[in-house]
Amino acid sequence: MKKALCLMLVALILLPALPAALAEAAQTAAPEADQAALPDEGVADAPQDAAADQTAQLDDGAQPDAAAPESAPQAGDRTVDIDGQFTFTCPGTLTPNDINQQDMDDGLLYSAFSDTMGVDIYKYPEQDGDTLDSIYQTYKTDDSMSEVTLATVNGVKVLVYRIDETGINATLMGDTGFMYDIMFTYQTPEEYQLLGKMIGSLKKAGA
Repeated sequence: MKKALCLMLVALILLPALPAALAEAAQTAAPEADQAALPDEGVADAPQDAAADQTAQLDDGAQPDAAAPESAPQAGDRTVDIDGQFTFTCPGTLTPNDINQQDMDDGLLYSAFSDTMGVDIYKYPEQDGDTLDSIYQTYKTDDSMSEVTLATVNGVKVLVYRIDETGINATLMGDTGFMYDIMFTYQTPEEYQLLGKMIGSLKKAGA
């Protein structure tokens, strides 16, 4: 009971801060007009009309990609390759886990955890007709998800959404017929900041 109450208190503390932290991770030094490809307030769900405009901008390429600021990697940080399609920087505070054959059969590509934070990456085939835009429209009406946002970070189109008080997912679409879910869990404000930095470090492999 005490643990559940603590988690609820952490969630209440973090929820108002969510848009600001992810916005900080994805901000760029480009002119203000270049920011239109990113959510105005991190992953907070925008009004329907604004969200539709944002999605249209991503579709037609009218706005330049917003790039997350490059920050110097900390000691122990490592670059994680996502199936040769994307990369991101994982903090050294997370220890990689061994992945067995059953995990691989389930689509798990990468897993790293600390006592209170974790990241898992899953790979799965695209469904016919699915795009990040269509999934975005579906997720916006799903009551089990919140703060659904479609944005571009460092040239990578990414769908970010909250699944519960301490869980955030980022979905990417590769160019080989597969999609990738990056599943983050966290409990503290510091871990929340790390999560935002990981999303902000996403880029195409080789970029």
